[in-house]
Amino acid sequence: MKRLIGLGLVVLSVVSLLSCGGGGGGGAAPVCTTCDNVAGNWSVTEVDTGNNGCSGSQTVTYAVVQSGCGITASSGGISRSGTICNKTLNWSGTYPESPGTVTITSMSVTVSGTTTSTMSGTSSWVYSEPGGFSCSGTTAINGTKL
Repeated sequence: MKRLIGLGLVVLSVVSLLSCGGGGGGGAAPVCTTCDNVAGNWSVTEVDTGNNGCSGSQTVTYAVVQSGCGITASSGGISRSGTICNKTLNWSGTYPESPGTVTITSMSVTVSGTTTSTMSGTSSWVYSEPGGFSCSGTTAINGTKL
């Protein structure tokens, strides 16, 4: 069975909302001199490359609401949180993805354009199901603000 692990199912997961600026243990957090405005509707194409059949592609529209450096992206009745620091969106975390679990191991998407109108980047992830099936891979992310 072909599995599709994309931005909508992987990257915009419900995770701890990261703060813009400041630092915690384990190293300094990036200093956010700006938090680019990414609010609005985005068309995002996700191309997954993974092992064990976890590959595929999809295009999803997200509605993004922003408050300071915090953002919430919604699609298909599901909302997930993250942050933007300077021009980079970052997420990590683990969440359920029926019938298993997805763990985002790294993600970096950069927004650009004169009005923050495009985004591109990658994420790395691991998917596992009860019974032992697992796969891992990367997602290439490209989006355009509508």
